[in-house]
Amino acid sequence: MTEKVSPDGTVGATLGARGELVRLWLDPRVLREPDRLAARVLDTLASEAGFDFEPVLQELAGFPALRDSLARFRDELPGVRETAISDDGLISATVSGDGRLADLAVSPRACHGSKALASAIADTVRQAAKAVERRNFATAYELTAPAGSPRGARCG
Repeated sequence: MTEKVSPDGTVGATLGARGELVRLWLDPRVLREPDRLAARVLDTLASEAGFDFEPVLQELAGFPALRDSLARFRDELPGVRETAISDDGLISATVSGDGRLADLAVSPRACHGSKALASAIADTVRQAAKAVERRNFATAYELTAPAGSPRGARCG
């Protein structure tokens, strides 16, 4: 687990081993500037980390078709985007294919309490991240499935 805190101490997050958002907290002071709230959360959760495909690609040197498929998958990830909207429609979060929070919009009407808002933001981010994960699994399957495999088939 990794803890991240904004420079001004108004936004904090706990991230899991894969960089997933586990918990978000907001200092009540952040609610005084709702127009800057989303930017503060985005800045705090910004991450340079991503999955390093190079060791895997090197291991697949003897399997050029699989290696090339995985390289294409890697190259497509940053362009993949999935957006989730909170049940009340006041929060939207977009997560990129590599798992980074790419965009966050929070309506000023959503700013009714720091704990409830933090929970709603975290839930919306997690929904978008799950959508990206589902899409990535489907894409990875399509790129690596043996020729003639039925689409949507599962192994095991």
